Amino acid sequence: MKRNVVAQGPSTLMVSLPAKWVKHYGVIKGNQLDLVVEGRKLIFSTDSVDEGIKSKTIKLLDNYPHYVWTEVIAQFVSGYDEIRIENINLESMNFIESDMITAMMGFDIVKHGSDYVVLQKVLGEEASQFDTIIRRVFLGLIEQSKVLLNFFDTGSGIDYILNFEKTNNRQCNYLKRLLTKEGFVKADKIVFISILIEYLLSIADNFKYLVWSIQKEDMEKFDKKIILHCEDMNEKLELVYKLYFNYSNDLYNEVETSTIRLESREGSVVDDIELNPHVMSNICNIINDLRHITYQIHGINS
Repeated sequence: MKRNVVAQGPSTLMVSLPAKWVKHYGVIKGNQLDLVVEGRKLIFSTDSVDEGIKSKTIKLLDNYPHYVWTEVIAQFVSGYDEIRIENINLESMNFIESDMITAMMGFDIVKHGSDYVVLQKVLGEEASQFDTIIRRVFLGLIEQSKVLLNFFDTGSGIDYILNFEKTNNRQCNYLKRLLTKEGFVKADKIVFISILIEYLLSIADNFKYLVWSIQKEDMEKFDKKIILHCEDMNEKLELVYKLYFNYSNDLYNEVETSTIRLESREGSVVDDIELNPHVMSNICNIINDLRHITYQIHGINS
């Protein structure tokens, strides 16, 4: 992004602020911006504009855990720094303390009563954290895949995938919060990165569902074709991770043409669903999610 320097009077030079940035952060005439000089760089910040705590009150209509989760996470992702939850019972209070607060990076319980609780941001967030967190998300998914392959060999350790899924939820929700508060380094590509994060969440969910299917059926032996599909899936995860952080057209073409997909020439993935409908459906979902992630990465870099 470039801006022309304009003369204002005999000795003052001015540069206009980008309209999208001004609108996104609510900058208006009369606001003061923080300015940091770093050599040849001038860094503007809206810290002095965002005075006070951005708060939200939720009056629960139900105390069902999934409803509570949806209500609270929505406000966390929306960028609120303080969330007051009212009409709460003991069960929901315990759920918030044991599950919700661990899913909200940088938040803690600061106040509560018999029928309310207040969650508040206790650690700041910065746009520079985005790449670090999304790298951890990709690496966590790769680790889930490796744990699954190890389970095929040893018959143990599969429960770790469920822990990774909880970590994935926490990290992806934080990424969405960062997008709300700080935007994306490529402002015109924010739709692509938002959709990509949703697919990263979906992959972890499908790993979880796959584990549940295996545990429910008490499976110990697996058809060799299922294991081969999971090995191909792990390979694609590694390639997609590499594609995101080291994008090139050649690598994109490699990911598109030489790795597993549902509509393969032989149609083997779809045909093999009959080997185990529950397990294979989750594998197919992960493969499909990876295909969509590949398209979002291409969109970000096109």
